[in-house]
Amino acid sequence: MSGQRVRCLPTAERLLKGRKHFLQSVMVSVAVSKLGKTDLVFVQPAAKINSVYHCENVFEQVLLPGVCHISNDDFTF
Repeated sequence: MSGQRVRCLPTAERLLKGRKHFLQSVMVSVAVSKLGKTDLVFVQPAAKINSVYHCENVFEQVLLPGVCHISNDDFTF
């Protein structure tokens, strides 16, 4: 077997590294499809997350315009 390459896959410990300098919790939304993805939406840390907040601040302001852009206004939810 000399001359053959051995493929070593990375372990979970190497791929998942915790970082202590980030915020303890972050809420992020994004829309993803085979056409592309929208910008990330970072929810305000003190925001009260409910359906009204999500619809007005996340969906209507960022996700929906992003989906319209990447799909050329041809999409179905």
